Amino acid sequence: MHGMVPWGSGFGATGRQMSERRCRRCGAVLDADSDMDVCLKCSKEATESRIVPPREEPVLPKVLLWLTSLLAAGLSVYALFVVSTLKAVPNPEGDKVADLSNRVQELDDSYKLLWKKMLRLEEKLPERTTGPAASLPSASQARSFVVRKDGKGDFKTLRRALDSVPNGSLIEIADDGVYQDYSLIYLTKDDITLRGTEGKSPTIDNSIDTGAHPVALHTGEGWRFENLRFKGTGSSTLLSCGARSVVENCVFSDGRIGLSGAPRGIKNCLFRRVENAIVLSKLDDTTIEHCTIHGALSAVRLSGTDYRSIRIVANIMVARTALDLSDARVDSLVSDYNCFFYEKAAPVVIVTEGKTYRTLSVWQQKGQDRNSIMADPMLDFKDDWYGLKPQSPCKRKAPGDSDIGVRSE
Repeated sequence: MHGMVPWGSGFGATGRQMSERRCRRCGAVLDADSDMDVCLKCSKEATESRIVPPREEPVLPKVLLWLTSLLAAGLSVYALFVVSTLKAVPNPEGDKVADLSNRVQELDDSYKLLWKKMLRLEEKLPERTTGPAASLPSASQARSFVVRKDGKGDFKTLRRALDSVPNGSLIEIADDGVYQDYSLIYLTKDDITLRGTEGKSPTIDNSIDTGAHPVALHTGEGWRFENLRFKGTGSSTLLSCGARSVVENCVFSDGRIGLSGAPRGIKNCLFRRVENAIVLSKLDDTTIEHCTIHGALSAVRLSGTDYRSIRIVANIMVARTALDLSDARVDSLVSDYNCFFYEKAAPVVIVTEGKTYRTLSVWQQKGQDRNSIMADPMLDFKDDWYGLKPQSPCKRKAPGDSDIGVRSE
């Protein structure tokens, strides 16, 4: 054994060919312990060749913008040159030259306006990137978005805005439009503010009757709704919002259920011709104040089992049943400074723990609604809003010498 010659030595060229393993791409000698059939250099080149180069955004829109701008500039300069030449030549038809001059001036003004629009449009075009560009900012970059049906905002439809914006965003509807494009949207996004611009009255309309008791808009937690109008049919729920949500200065009309879910605050809202105005569940701490509920079978109903606390203060409830707590156990209930009334018969003020309190005095003996009244609130129906007539018993009867019910818009 000790007399054996190492493999490949002393056997000439044939032995060397058998012992040496070479790269199948470039022919370089491979390491003896390598189990690859290509060298490291060729392996690296092959890997890099399979990498797809980054996609760049097309620059054609910018090119077209600049070409259009240059063409308009050229026409404007040429027209000015023609007018200046005509003015320098004696011409008895001076009125025609003056008219042409005015037209050219209008053309020049139009060009300047086109230039400004081009610059604004260019700012909105995506920059060239080395990777896919995000169409919207991430949650950490959340910002405000404007919805306008005329296309002058970030979105033309409410549905597209609700589907697209990240958590923590503000969506502002900046017109008086009627939006019917959002039926049956279930959103898991949190901390969104959806509001109408001050002075505008946008309407979110879910009046298409499917006969299946649809929930028009079902949101995540921490939403805020302001200055909006919700409209539906006898079979629809207009809004269902998650915990920590706040609904303020909103109008709910014509629905089976106006507002449901677990909002933290319902303030200065009007409910009219809604069968069940407010149906709450899974409450921690909820306040309902300065709301007017008119034409309901049930004004406020708790549909869950255990609740921590609820405050019901300074509300007008024109309803068959003002408060229905029959299915709930509340640790802390504060109800006061309210006005109860039902036009067709004496109202059932409270239904709770299997008991029905048909008179306010009996309910007051339980320690609730000591400063509340049972009387016609004398509502003043003007401009699609329910105010109070001067002789209303709800005038200046709420805390802070304020009126019971919704305040003026």
